[in-house]
Amino acid sequence: MGQGEMHLRVIAERLQERFGVAVETAKPTIAYRETIRDTVTVRGRHKKQSGGHGQFGDVVVEVGPRERGEGFAFSERVHGGTVPRQYFRRSRWARATP
Repeated sequence: MGQGEMHLRVIAERLQERFGVAVETAKPTIAYRETIRDTVTVRGRHKKQSGGHGQFGDVVVEVGPRERGEGFAFSERVHGGTVPRQYFRRSRWARATP
């Protein structure tokens, strides 16, 4: 595997000199391009309840088609959740509240 054009050229020359192997090089072609046609939703969950408060995470990923030329759109939504007490005590907001 080469890291660049010069690297590949050096390897091809070494193969020719040492082993007499002729190497033909060409730019790689894309076998196919995938088109997103329907909206798909996938959910992943993380649960670790091994004593103490435990951990829980629920992630929903939705991938769907967009109009040509619109590019990518990323959004992030947080629902519920709490901040552990030990993190709240150390923060600057903890000083502002009695």
